[in-house]
Amino acid sequence: MRLKIDRIATLCSLLILFAALGIEPVMAAPRAATTPGQKPANVPAAADWQKKWDDTVAAAKKEGKVVVYFTAGTAVRNALISGMAKDYGIGVEIVTGRGAELVNKITAERRAGMYNADVYQGGITSLLSQWKAAGFLDPLAPALILPTVLDKKAWLGGELPYVDKDRYVIGFSAGVPIYVAINTDLVKKEEITAYADLLNPKWKGKMALFDPTVGAGSSTAWLRRLMLPEELGREKAIQFMKDLVKQEPAITKDLRQQVEWVARGKYAIAIGPQREQVSELRKAGAPILPITYFKEGIDVSPGSGGVALVNKAAHPNAARVFINWLLTKEGQALYAQSYAAPSARIDVSTEGLDPAIVPDPKKKYVRLGEETFLADPETEKLFSEIFGPLTR
Repeated sequence: MRLKIDRIATLCSLLILFAALGIEPVMAAPRAATTPGQKPANVPAAADWQKKWDDTVAAAKKEGKVVVYFTAGTAVRNALISGMAKDYGIGVEIVTGRGAELVNKITAERRAGMYNADVYQGGITSLLSQWKAAGFLDPLAPALILPTVLDKKAWLGGELPYVDKDRYVIGFSAGVPIYVAINTDLVKKEEITAYADLLNPKWKGKMALFDPTVGAGSSTAWLRRLMLPEELGREKAIQFMKDLVKQEPAITKDLRQQVEWVARGKYAIAIGPQREQVSELRKAGAPILPITYFKEGIDVSPGSGGVALVNKAAHPNAARVFINWLLTKEGQALYAQSYAAPSARIDVSTEGLDPAIVPDPKKKYVRLGEETFLADPETEKLFSEIFGPLTR
């Protein structure tokens, strides 16, 4: 005890002396409390994801390229190719087509023992109803590596935007869909504010409809949505479709042609147009305007902004790099500007985008579930029965 008191007295004397001389004593930093096997709190944890990412990028560069089956347009395609080349030096080979065409292509390839596709980037309906249903996809969650991608706070609603409960598909775009567009020289905006307005006799023979019998597209997504209980409900929606057919809309399977018809005034109204086509022609000065809100409400949709990992890929590491990069803030900024629709990432700017397709927080939007995008034989048969006569 005496020894301990002497040491304290000595320490006090030294402190008094240091103070008189203007010297600040250097004290040892206290040790952080640890438990066995635990690192001190001030030592950063090892970035396990960094090694995994570095290894994946190195392997991807050896593979040399990623093959993406893709439904969007030229602007998006060019942005993705240049972005990957700039950031990682990895080539992007794009195979374009409509959703149904690309499903037929990969089906034929698999039968022949060919495995060309690494990633599918396109509409949600095709991804869930065809690609996933046919067993062409791998779960996406294990392929996501980058913390900035996995950060839930970066995404709308505080969750990664998986579309399906099995986490095979992410819908990374979040724009208001364009289910109807008008030629402003022929139609006033206030003339189309509810679904029933499309049944006005004055529009008979003056509308162009993207073919609802093809199995995927804005028109089929809209019609499925109308059948939900919180919308028209199945019976009222079926009657609406039958009444719409009586309006004798022109049917087309060509998304570009449909919007050009309306932009040039051949038809006054487009039903089920592709958002990208409308935005592109609006930028070019065409007198076309999307109707993005109806009295009945409308949803926030990924549009063609879906992505999934194809199984048995020839370039699996390049596929992972591509998907992770696409879902970063930088990748999403490129996509949003080239696709002309807002990202589901809340840190991506909407500057320069068409305000009509940016969600308005003051309005009611319907949250679509997985079932909205899933094609079922009964509904497909119904669409064929109702709209089939228009295609003959």
